[in-house]
Amino acid sequence: MLPIYQTNFKSNANIANTNGNGLSNTSSSQNFNNPAINYQVQSNNFSSNINIFNGNNSNVMNILFSLLAQMLQARGVSVNYLGTGTTTPGAGTGTTNPGAGTGTTTPGAGTGTTTPAGTGTTTPGAGTGTTTPGAGTGTTTPAGTGTTTPTRPVAINNGAQVFGDPHFRGAEGDTYDVKGDDNKVYNLLSDKGVQLNSTFKGNFMQDYGLTVGENQISFNKAGKLMINGQEQKDGTYLDGMVEKKGKTVKVKAGEYDLTLMTKGNYMDVAFASKNVAADGVMPHGLWGQTADGDGKKRVGKGNDGTGAIERLDGSMAQKGDKTYQLYEVKDIFDTGFANFNRFQGNNNGEPAVAVAATGAGE
Repeated sequence: MLPIYQTNFKSNANIANTNGNGLSNTSSSQNFNNPAINYQVQSNNFSSNINIFNGNNSNVMNILFSLLAQMLQARGVSVNYLGTGTTTPGAGTGTTNPGAGTGTTTPGAGTGTTTPAGTGTTTPGAGTGTTTPGAGTGTTTPAGTGTTTPTRPVAINNGAQVFGDPHFRGAEGDTYDVKGDDNKVYNLLSDKGVQLNSTFKGNFMQDYGLTVGENQISFNKAGKLMINGQEQKDGTYLDGMVEKKGKTVKVKAGEYDLTLMTKGNYMDVAFASKNVAADGVMPHGLWGQTADGDGKKRVGKGNDGTGAIERLDGSMAQKGDKTYQLYEVKDIFDTGFANFNRFQGNNNGEPAVAVAATGAGE
């Protein structure tokens, strides 16, 4: 007969068939070899559960366990029979008690083909996928590459000129002198579709050769104007692009308004523009390089452009290095020279930089 516990107490017992051996009882647990009974007996306020494991036993043992189960049920104890063999639990439904390691048991809920949350084909949320950057992004041309059009004008006026023997007044108030070599021709301004060259002699400019697109305009210290090989008197030519009045010739040359003047023994030239970078190409030349948009005023020393005109590597001329010779060209209409040439629109890897440029001439 099973032991009865009369106090509020939970007890676990294992009862097994020992094929005729005696019972062992330790601390309210009864242990047999096979089969087994786990139970908690209810008396008064006790909870009671009994599991009976019925293995391969003799007919006598089966009868004994059947009687035992009836006795326990008579006391109101729930008895569960857990058999052997193949048990396939339902998908988490019903009451399934595994068969203590016997038989083949297929787990219930959670098995089968399960697609975990977040796996499979997932379309990322905000910020992923194809993202178009906001303001200030998009296609960006880095500084120093390609052709960049500035966002505001590069204006040149108020004393931007080359005058006297000769003195340069740059686009940002730069001041320097370049004497040059006698009877050599130098490029003063090179920009897209516009080229201005001059012959230097005895520290003075002797004439100008201006190429605007396919038109060639020359004006010398004697006041002689030639347009595409033909001499012209005072008047307006090329649909208003050229106007001659006495010793002054005004030319609308692309982005520039140029004023060519003869002083008898030498010549001056004045520069003005609403925006020299409108075409995305920055100018160069002995004067043109001052409209570079760096906001710095160049101040030269001596009469060879020291500290003010650029060498091929972008550094400034040093005393005695004759950097000015880099700006020498073949003749007054030469548009094919190598150094600093912008006539074909080649920006030479330099960005077009917006700047308000005003000269400060004397």
